[in-house]
Amino acid sequence: MAPELGKGEYAKIDDNEGSYSEFTPRKKRTFLQRYIFTRINTIILASLLATGACALIWARSNLRNGRWHPQTMVPRIPVVPKTFHMTDTYMSYTEHSNEAWDDLVPIQHGLIRLEDPYRYDLQPGHADPEDPDVAWFAISVFHQLHCLSAIRDTIRALHTDQPARIWGGSNHLEHCLDYIRQGLMCAGDTTIEWPAYVKTGFMDDGPITGEGIAHQCRDWDSVIKFGSENGALKSTVGLNISRVIE
Repeated sequence: MAPELGKGEYAKIDDNEGSYSEFTPRKKRTFLQRYIFTRINTIILASLLATGACALIWARSNLRNGRWHPQTMVPRIPVVPKTFHMTDTYMSYTEHSNEAWDDLVPIQHGLIRLEDPYRYDLQPGHADPEDPDVAWFAISVFHQLHCLSAIRDTIRALHTDQPARIWGGSNHLEHCLDYIRQGLMCAGDTTIEWPAYVKTGFMDDGPITGEGIAHQCRDWDSVIKFGSENGALKSTVGLNISRVIE
C-alpha cells in the first residue's frame, strides 16, 4: 500500500512501474520487421517487373513480322582464344589432306533441319522429302568452308594430275570468291599481327604470316555441336564437296 502523502508531496514511482522501457524494444522489433518485410517485397516486385520488362524487350527485339528472328534458334557460341599456326595437313595435296578438308564440312553439318520453320522469319528452305513440316537450311560458316574447299580443289588440280572435283564450273568459283570476300569482311577480324622476325628494316624483316598470333574466335567445338545436333542427317545433298558430285 502506498504511503499517505501530505499536500504538496510527491511519491517516487518504482522503476518498473509504469515504465515504457519494456515496450520500446518490442515496438522497435515490430517496426524493424515490418520495414525489412516491406523492403524485401519491394525488391521482389521490382525484380519481377524488371524480368518481365527484359523478357518483353527481348521478345520484341527478336520478333520480325510477327515471327521469331532466325538467330534465336542458334545457341550462344562462346568466344575463346585461338593461336594461328600453319598446318601441313591443310597446305598439301595428299589424300590425307583431301580427307581433312572434306571433313571440315561433313554432309551432316552442311545443312541443318529446322522443324516448323514458319515460326521464324525465313525464306522457304529445301523441303524435307519425308516431313512437310521440316525444311533444310545452310550454316554460313560451312558454306564458306565449302567454297574455300572448292577453290583449294582447283589449285590442287593444277599441282597434280588429278582432275578437280568441283561442280558448277567457273561460275561456281566466281561465286565462291565473292562469297568468301563478303564473309571475311563481315567477320572483320581486327587482331594485330607482327612479322615473323625483325632485322634492320622493312625490306629485311620477315613476312607477316600470322603464325603464332592469338585471336578471339568462336569455339569451333560448339559450332560443330550445334551443326551435329541439328544436321539434316538423312540428306543426300550437302556442302561437302567430295560428296556433292558423287
